[in-house]
Amino acid sequence: MQEEIARRGSKRKAPSATAKTEQSKYSGKYAMNEILFCGECRTPYRRVTWTLHGEKRIVWRCISRLEHGKQFCKNSPTLHEAPLQAAVMDAISDLANRGALTAALRAGADAAYRVDKDALIYRNAKSRLETLDAQFDKLLAYAGTAGPNAAQYDKKFREITAERIAKMEIVAEYEARQSEHSFEAEIAAACEMLETESFCLDEYDDYLVRQFVDTIRVMDSGKLLITFKGGETTEREVGR
Repeated sequence: MQEEIARRGSKRKAPSATAKTEQSKYSGKYAMNEILFCGECRTPYRRVTWTLHGEKRIVWRCISRLEHGKQFCKNSPTLHEAPLQAAVMDAISDLANRGALTAALRAGADAAYRVDKDALIYRNAKSRLETLDAQFDKLLAYAGTAGPNAAQYDKKFREITAERIAKMEIVAEYEARQSEHSFEAEIAAACEMLETESFCLDEYDDYLVRQFVDTIRVMDSGKLLITFKGGETTEREVGR
């Protein structure tokens, strides 16, 4: 995914002494550090502190534009933090109030599970294990009644055992990964929070943004294209 490539490439040194950046010092502190992207060049945006006439202002700017000027990104807008945050929270609030956010998250989890290649391999391995177990039991029964001729089943036993071990390793590895970090578990937790907790959407909250927002693309008009983790998208204008 282009966003992931850009995200990894974003962890670079600040472009100059005139633009103070907090990306390296506070990596991971701000939710939008890793989900806010330029709609033109797909580079992540960075939180920057501007100082003008002794007054500090927090803005978000395209990293490519910061480091290279207009060489690779000609039209990315600078976003002031307060209206940016207000627009994102308004989008979250809108979906939550419509009851659409929970449905979108659950639908996204289902879709992710259906298309996830590792999950497909895992399900196939589980299914094959059931077949192999049945074959093993049947072969064991035949061998038990074969008497002196039981040795004829040795090769088949070894083949089934080797395949069973391979499939069991696939299953164990996948389940271990799922227990450590599960997208489905994240979605379930977010849905549970929506259904059971009361929280205020009037103020910006990094935690809520992390829970519900997948990516935000900044278009050259300053409009935001917000994609939620469930896959639903919405647009918002960013005020000045």
